[in-house]
Amino acid sequence: DVDCVFDVGANVGQYGQMLRKYVGYEGRIISFEPNSVAFKKLQALVAKDDLWTCENFALGSEAGSLEFHAYDESLLGSLHALKDSPFTPKGDAGKTISVRVETIETYFPIAAEQWGFQRPFLKMDTQGHDLEAAKGAGSRIREFSGLQSEISFQNLYEDSPDYRAAIAFYEASGFSLSQLVPIHDIHFPSLVEMDVLMVRSDLL
Repeated sequence: DVDCVFDVGANVGQYGQMLRKYVGYEGRIISFEPNSVAFKKLQALVAKDDLWTCENFALGSEAGSLEFHAYDESLLGSLHALKDSPFTPKGDAGKTISVRVETIETYFPIAAEQWGFQRPFLKMDTQGHDLEAAKGAGSRIREFSGLQSEISFQNLYEDSPDYRAAIAFYEASGFSLSQLVPIHDIHFPSLVEMDVLMVRSDLL
């Protein structure tokens, strides 16, 4: 019964398209993407859907501005620099740009008043910044029915949390583990990343 999806780290709209084409979700989507190059493509896609909105800023633990690493492969774009490790792509230099950062705590009531949703869902795929985005929700995080977050078993980005810290925070915020989902084939012999889906515990 989700009636609004916060799509944090939207890139060019892949997650929203997946919801529409494969899940059959017909409700409100609000996509957040700070990379202006990716955002232009996202904006063109959103323009065709009356129930899809996009915002050209990042979500974090506090409002302000941060340096964003805009790699040639836009899917890798992050507020954290890629680490030099066996699991990270090579030869993708990209550039660093300054981006605006807002918090879910501030944005949530504005969005709720505008669109009147009752059962929002929080999806985060920010390449190492999910936990900061969740922390920026404050007590508002308890208003989400569930959440989806990319968690790292091998950290690909500098100063990013591992799966233990992420899951511990989500559980402390009132969510229970529902599923761990593979997101690509880089998981053997060393598990690298997965998506975790969690449901607010009082709804179970």
